[in-house]
Amino acid sequence: LDAASVDFVVKKDYCVRDVQRPVAVALIDAALLHVPGAVEGVLAAARAALLGPAPAVFGVVSYGGAGGCAFWRVARETGAVSLVTVPDLDEPFCPLAPEEWLLDAERAAALLDELPALLAAAGGAAAAPRAGAAALAAVADGLATAGGRCFLFAGRAVELPPKSKLPLVCAGNQVGVDAIWADHAPNADARDARALARLCRATGGLLHYYDGYDGASLERDVAKAADGYLPAEDYGGAPAPKTEGGHYAHEAVL
Repeated sequence: LDAASVDFVVKKDYCVRDVQRPVAVALIDAALLHVPGAVEGVLAAARAALLGPAPAVFGVVSYGGAGGCAFWRVARETGAVSLVTVPDLDEPFCPLAPEEWLLDAERAAALLDELPALLAAAGGAAAAPRAGAAALAAVADGLATAGGRCFLFAGRAVELPPKSKLPLVCAGNQVGVDAIWADHAPNADARDARALARLCRATGGLLHYYDGYDGASLERDVAKAADGYLPAEDYGGAPAPKTEGGHYAHEAVL
């Protein structure tokens, strides 16, 4: 059943939360800064797939830089960009309420325009062991009340602890994970790849691995991962289909 896909069509009173726009998070490894054009390619693919005609509510989190895991936000009134870091990798958490870091399409697009320079300024220092897993846990915590889908863009191994409960945490918070791993210095441990693949499949996503950065494949795979999660068009201001974890309740369509 770990490869099964089940769609539920239900009434609103059956849903855990009100119908809402899909929620998508780009979780970006600062190691991609070492690959020319990789960060720009990741952000272009995310913009095309997730901020289209019916955009998702969008969040951006980075990890592996000098400040550890960072949640990026854009002030609604001034448009100023800022970040809040989570240095604790042993007990990672999200320090912000969802409305503080999950952005509408306009603010998300503005952040993506500035992000390459901001990430470069923050630096791509060597990540602590299991920094990727800690960042993913922080995202799952931040989506505990909203659910959504996390698109993990990794440039190195994401080391999950043995017998990690992170797949259960993600599934319990209705957070699907799709991992796009462009290994900038191919030396992946098969155990890391296997553990990450299992986490993705347990939450309704997939792991896409490239032995080096491949912009065309990355763009294709991000679009494929987003297909079916986001509607092809908006509904005149009505809420877009609500995602219940890896399952979909297409009430707005019906």
